[in-house]
Amino acid sequence: MRTTVAAAAAALCLIAAFAPLGPAAATSTSQAIGLCASRGPDCKSSSKSNGGYTFCVNNDGKQQCVNCPPIDSNGSCSVASAGAAGGAKKVNVDQVFKGKAPMKKQ
Repeated sequence: MRTTVAAAAAALCLIAAFAPLGPAAATSTSQAIGLCASRGPDCKSSSKSNGGYTFCVNNDGKQQCVNCPPIDSNGSCSVASAGAAGGAKKVNVDQVFKGKAPMKKQ
């Protein structure tokens, strides 16, 4: 019985250590490439002079963009301010790619 409990506890620790952290988890450039590809023609990418990328997504007829560092860096992507929501609401990269980011009122 003790062996079974110990094995289950060890498995839970491993799962917790390697599970994604949800919306607060940082999005890498390689993840952003996959998220953009999953949006199909609603997502366009462009290269930046520093080796990074910009991904712009059409959400509800408006464009929201994400800036990402070069693929070989350890940095994470961030929402571009021009496509961010107004007010106190925080917009994250995952929301932009999934079309769930609040839009800036015009």
